[in-house]
Amino acid sequence: MKNNPLVSVILPSYNGSKYIQESIESILKQSFTDFELILVDDCSSDNTLSIMNEYAELDERITVIHNDHNCKLPGALNVGMSYAKGKFLTWSSDDNFYDRDAFRIMTTELLSELDSTAMVTCRYRIWNINENGDVVAESISDIYDEGFFYIHNIVGACFMYRSEVVDKIGLYDTSAFCAEDYDYWLRIYSEIGRIKFIDKVLYTYRQHPDNLTATKKKEIFIQTYRVLEKYSDKWLIEYKNKPDKLMCLYYMSVMSEGEKTFRIRATIKERLPILNEERFDFDVNERFTIWGCGDLGRKTAKLLRDKELVFIDTDLNKIGSTVDGIVVRGIESIKNVQDMPVIIAVRTESVYSVISKLDSLGISFFYTVWGLISVGKVEQLLW
Repeated sequence: MKNNPLVSVILPSYNGSKYIQESIESILKQSFTDFELILVDDCSSDNTLSIMNEYAELDERITVIHNDHNCKLPGALNVGMSYAKGKFLTWSSDDNFYDRDAFRIMTTELLSELDSTAMVTCRYRIWNINENGDVVAESISDIYDEGFFYIHNIVGACFMYRSEVVDKIGLYDTSAFCAEDYDYWLRIYSEIGRIKFIDKVLYTYRQHPDNLTATKKKEIFIQTYRVLEKYSDKWLIEYKNKPDKLMCLYYMSVMSEGEKTFRIRATIKERLPILNEERFDFDVNERFTIWGCGDLGRKTAKLLRDKELVFIDTDLNKIGSTVDGIVVRGIESIKNVQDMPVIIAVRTESVYSVISKLDSLGISFFYTVWGLISVGKVEQLLW
């Protein structure tokens, strides 16, 4: 193998035999060839290691590392990084794959920026996979927007960064499992800062019943906020006049406890007095309006199946229909159901806009799914 390849690619896997061949092939077939591929078997019990060894026999750019115990993703990444020799680093998951020109485009950007850019990130397609392995839906990741860096992982699944980054901020935090990548990007953003977005789709991300996104939803939600809380001094200032983002972070804290969390929540409530209108005594009510008939709204309705329910939604395609046997109405009808308290069942990013709309309609109080989680009312149906 070449002693100093330009790019080091790390591919960790635990029982990833179902898709890993496609992932490896997408790397080996890159139009850019000056790379090393470090395959890390994280103590798999299937034939993942055998597959890795077979490819290593065919291509001298491949190194295989076998962990004798399961380190989980951040630990496995750190093992792989300890072997990396490249000027640029990236890693991939065993169930995802690159487009043919991904490395060429990312390295070209990093080389053209000299040392002024620490990292590049790209768009990627998202495949929703059913239990049979079929693609049932496809979408494209959002445009990179630094204004949301302290809200969610805007870097996403396709990226490349300079090896000097490791010298400056260290390895992946093994205590941040389920949000180890987001934690690392926040460290780059906060301590180095220079991240460039490439508005091209260069990667395919599979969303399927067995990946971490599907099986660890609760853990991802909790760990994401724990990571974000480390930067609260920054985002409390940056979002001082951005109530939608502050409210999002307020509700993201619902699964967290501790003195710091309570201080942050108190600070946000001081800035957003409308939060004092939230109620938690929903057990006393027999009729509810649920704002939002998506996945979260449907789960909330399932919890309240013995109550009289109406859905409110802004999607014109849903208004007038029924979802799970419940009528969907538009927001103009909300005054007609004022004796049915509103439970807001939308993503945290959208809660502020809904509360503001309710306030403009004269609705004096409300419930939110996220607030009800904090008092142990609905958590069992959300993950």
